[in-house]
Amino acid sequence: MSEKGRALDYYTKGLSIETRQRIFSCLRNTINSVTMKEFREKETGYRSFHRMGLSDRQIEMVWDRQADKFNYINQLMKDNNRPPLFSDINDSCKCATEYFHLMDYVDEEKLIREFGCSYEEYISQTLDNNENAI
Repeated sequence: MSEKGRALDYYTKGLSIETRQRIFSCLRNTINSVTMKEFREKETGYRSFHRMGLSDRQIEMVWDRQADKFNYINQLMKDNNRPPLFSDINDSCKCATEYFHLMDYVDEEKLIREFGCSYEEYISQTLDNNENAI
């Protein structure tokens, strides 16, 4: 049976335990995964939000509250000389997709293909050596 891991672990490798816990806690406890699934429905006009009776303006307001959390995480990364985890805070669908990419457990082989090495061999990117990384 294959080992599982998360992209988040690679991106946060080498950060202090306190910083890693803050990032993980925000991702796990303050960002609602069900809401993130609904934000991935951009192509279908946010079908689930509309079924709940939310207007486009209300959906924007929901995103504005969520975006603050994504900004917080990106700032924690930048404060630690790391590239932000979310590439475009203004794009709710993209952030939601990146959220699941970070949080989903996948086979270790897939992570090795994505990052080019095992977790143990991985050297974390910094803003000094890759300012545009995500």
